[in-house]
Amino acid sequence: MTSQRLRTRLTTIVLLALVLGFTGSIIRPSIQAAVSYSLLFSTSSSRSIPVALNGQTVSGSIYVFTAPDTIEIVRVRFYLDDQAMTGAPRRTEGTAPFDFAGGSVSKATPFDVTKMSSGTHLITAAIDITNGSTIVLHAAFVVSGSQGNGSTALLFSAPSLELTVQLNGGPTSRSVSLTTDTETSTSFSISDNVSWATVSRTGTSTPATVTVTVDPIGLVSGTYTGTVTATATNHVSAILPITLSIPGSGPDQIHLAWVDDPSTTLTIVWRTQNAADPSIVSVREQGESTWLMATGSLRPSSTQGTLHEVSLFSLKPGTAYEYRVSGPSSTWSQEFTTRTAPQSGPADFDAIYVADTGIIGRSDGLASGTRQIVDEIAALNPLVVLGGGDYAYFDHDKRFGTLDNTIDAWFNQMQPIISQSPIMPTYGNHETLLGENYVNWSARFPTPTGFDERRNYSFNIGDAHFVSIYAVTNSGGLPEATRNWIIQDIQAAKAAGQRWIIPYLHVSPFSEGTNHPSNVKLRSQLGPIFESLGVQLVVASHDQSYERTFPLINVPASNTPTSLSTSCYTMDDGVSWVKVSPGGKRSNISKDFSPWASETPPTWTAFRDNTMHHFLRIRVSASGTLRVEAFGVAGDGTPPVIQDSFFYTTGSCPPREPDDVIPPDAPADLIAISLQSGISLDWDDNIEEDLFGYHVYRSESSDSGYSRLTGNPVRSSTYTDTSVPPGITFYYRVSAVDRNGNESQTSTVTSGTRLGSEFAIVYSVSASRSNPVPLSDAQVSGNLYVFTTPNATEIVRVLMYLDDSTMTGPPRRTEDSAPYDFSGGSATKAKAFDTKTVADGTHTVTAAIVLADGTTEQIHASFTVANRAA
Repeated sequence: MTSQRLRTRLTTIVLLALVLGFTGSIIRPSIQAAVSYSLLFSTSSSRSIPVALNGQTVSGSIYVFTAPDTIEIVRVRFYLDDQAMTGAPRRTEGTAPFDFAGGSVSKATPFDVTKMSSGTHLITAAIDITNGSTIVLHAAFVVSGSQGNGSTALLFSAPSLELTVQLNGGPTSRSVSLTTDTETSTSFSISDNVSWATVSRTGTSTPATVTVTVDPIGLVSGTYTGTVTATATNHVSAILPITLSIPGSGPDQIHLAWVDDPSTTLTIVWRTQNAADPSIVSVREQGESTWLMATGSLRPSSTQGTLHEVSLFSLKPGTAYEYRVSGPSSTWSQEFTTRTAPQSGPADFDAIYVADTGIIGRSDGLASGTRQIVDEIAALNPLVVLGGGDYAYFDHDKRFGTLDNTIDAWFNQMQPIISQSPIMPTYGNHETLLGENYVNWSARFPTPTGFDERRNYSFNIGDAHFVSIYAVTNSGGLPEATRNWIIQDIQAAKAAGQRWIIPYLHVSPFSEGTNHPSNVKLRSQLGPIFESLGVQLVVASHDQSYERTFPLINVPASNTPTSLSTSCYTMDDGVSWVKVSPGGKRSNISKDFSPWASETPPTWTAFRDNTMHHFLRIRVSASGTLRVEAFGVAGDGTPPVIQDSFFYTTGSCPPREPDDVIPPDAPADLIAISLQSGISLDWDDNIEEDLFGYHVYRSESSDSGYSRLTGNPVRSSTYTDTSVPPGITFYYRVSAVDRNGNESQTSTVTSGTRLGSEFAIVYSVSASRSNPVPLSDAQVSGNLYVFTTPNATEIVRVLMYLDDSTMTGPPRRTEDSAPYDFSGGSATKAKAFDTKTVADGTHTVTAAIVLADGTTEQIHASFTVANRAA
């Protein structure tokens, strides 16, 4: 066909497409893609000589409107300083011309900026088009101090920032300058209102450079808006609108699974926006040059766009493969590397269990470790990831609008891990009970058929057998049919020669955390089953802390340890129950890690920690060991630490050498240092390599009544006891503990006396704060003037609480400069605390005094209100 004939044929096709509608009527094609709309302003009511409003400094009366006035526009909604359009429009225009302040065809109504505060403002226009779409425009402009309300204003050098980042790409940054409209220097603070942006600055005073960094991890494709705000005392704030665009054309949410034999098959799932995109994977053995193609089909789910699924068969066991997935317009994703499992029988491999992750950037700040958890697991590149449930927390995190959008965000966040390591999930209460739905989640995870619509399933790797168990309630047990399936499944695995049996589930049968205590019903059901079937390791999560039992038998009747060793067990030992949480997100209940129900751990506890985020690495060796390592992650970028480690062996535990004995007088040189905040203990760490740690004991008598302060042996030669009141002498003993739980003889110290605080909470009956007296034990009525004393130079801030001695709620007042008043005030006059606003009876004022060295001194004053008696 000649080029002229081709052009003629294409023209005919286009004309037919334009004139044929569903009813045969002529349909005007949308020109949204061809028209570029703008927000303009003029200084004339006739709208003559308009210029773009964005970035302008304005004064007096201006005339703001959108252009051009095409017939495709249905209406325009205008907003002022409401970038997200959450409030009602300031004005809605249904016919052209579309004016911000209204008007007629020939004359616009003025917008008087002299009535506005100085600084940056934003006009947003939502243009509704006949095809049902909406185009949103933003224009930031500046009203300076000399033209507005007369106040000095902070000013950004740019009216707005627009950044584009590829989905799953790395962070990107842009910088602007911050000054004042009078070019004077002033100290300022800076903040943003979105989770996907962080803001930094070069100094604390203007002029300064402000840098905005955006990160797409956890986000789906689309456009996101937010603001950065600079504030200063006696200055009008500066507002910098930021827009983040994430193109959505390429494949995303790429993840792997095993539905069939993990040593010879692999299933790959990904998403594109168009169901017409092909479901094709190209794959090759690592080191080969030729790509082989495999086709699949669409995987039904309720995600926006569509999921594609391709299964690969006849792969080589224990072999690395490179793969890529198809995108739109004959494009490919980046190349990924993964590997098949070893063939059946003894083999070396590793698996990682992670649960309670949340999504990076939660507005409440609870997902403080999620980013680092993802990075650390991706760096370890395990053969398989065991998902422990409670993934996205949609009931508390509504940033993405719908449940499926939130699931999309979670899969994009996890892609660095699950595009190289197959993920084999179990499900938690958040996927099933709290506004989420098992069907929405299971549609995203290919798994073996298993039992109860794939809620329970199992798979083999080498000589290990993994069992995913559906346990999602705090106190309920498993149905009889599920228990029967578990028994039959494990019996079949044992009969087939699988040496290591590793069940994993969400809710924990052994947990001393107060957020989610032990599910004793599960314990009573699963304990006898697992003991009788020779299970070595059970992994769970749910409560935001890490706990590990000694190997136990006779569960639940006596929970008897078969060994007090903290490191090595044999096949004759009992079952070790491990709780691993959180994998990035602290608790919605405590707003932190889970507090312990008791200071002294239960007798079945081998190790526990509630100060870090956790994931578990399970390492199986062909030589006959099952090694378990619990990684603790602070979430601040510091390297992870192995907090707990133990192993099972098919042989015997290494014998102790005859001379490998803890010295009877160890540890040596035990001293106590008295502090304002407690008593610090220090001793000589001269123990042999077999040492596991130290236990610390305390008593008010030098000869008896000692109680253990340490749940797990501490791993350093220092310990600070912060739970003692001032002025009382306590006695301490410290013992060394070996890996078998044996303790050395103890040392004693008698000089542990906590110092009294130099700070106090006082009150006066005068606003001048004259003649103050201690608030503690006082009986008061009417108006009081409460404050802390003295006003030491090392005080940075004082946070005041009323009847909240644990300081779990927000402060009643925060004072950043002296004098530090409970109700506020000036340097010469305090504001009154009206005791009639509280009930008669006992109340407590708590002051958290933040010092320049980073420490915080907490003081309390309990007093009695007696207004009726007065």
